[in-house]
Amino acid sequence: MGLLTAGTSLADSLEEELATLLIDHPQIKAGQKTVEARRQEISKSWAGYFPTLSSTGTIGPQYIDSPGERTRLQDQDHKVWSRTGITAAEI
Repeated sequence: MGLLTAGTSLADSLEEELATLLIDHPQIKAGQKTVEARRQEISKSWAGYFPTLSSTGTIGPQYIDSPGERTRLQDQDHKVWSRTGITAAEI
């Protein structure tokens, strides 16, 4: 009976050691990083086949000094009218 329990405790210890080895061994870590790098290279090689989307936008004051605005604002000493301008473009 003593051998049976000793064998079980040794097996648990061996399993724990193997699990620790798989997590902490530097060569295994390096191999995992190499596999991940190869996966990233595969993803990058496929990237050229997928569609892309890009967009731009601007926001800021927009000063309007046109004949129509000057006529409309004659009673305000021909001051330049401004508003917030928003521009967006998708390609």
